[in-house]
Amino acid sequence: MGIAEPDPAAVLATIGWEARTPPVRITAGWDTLLWRFQGSGGRDHALRLYRHDPDNPRQAVAAAQEELSMRAARTGGLPVPEVEATGVYETAPFFVLEWMPGIVLSDAAKSTPWRIPRLAQAFGAAQARLHRLPPPDGLLARGNDWLDRYV
Repeated sequence: MGIAEPDPAAVLATIGWEARTPPVRITAGWDTLLWRFQGSGGRDHALRLYRHDPDNPRQAVAAAQEELSMRAARTGGLPVPEVEATGVYETAPFFVLEWMPGIVLSDAAKSTPWRIPRLAQAFGAAQARLHRLPPPDGLLARGNDWLDRYV
């Protein structure tokens, strides 16, 4: 039996964020849960919560490394959501992020397959811009570029 998914409204209340609208679950990756909610100021935000995994002590390190990378990419002019808050809820790292409108790349490719070459070109250009930026101080070093440095 797996661990129950946390109530995002309870998470937000515990970390001190007010949601004007009920958080809506968004499909996320294997290691995080994601909800969209409207904050007290009327802006949309994302709550991204790592899945509870007390057997993975590297989660906190991975979250800290991801935060450094997101802040550096945004400072470098890439379209990355602003990190508005970070912390730990129970044992799981979390981010409150600016909501970025748009469509997931895989969804865009499925719904408009004739645009795949243009989407791939834009994605590659964004990656090239990222790799022209110097890795941020504090990113765990294993090599000389972003890919080699990320945990």
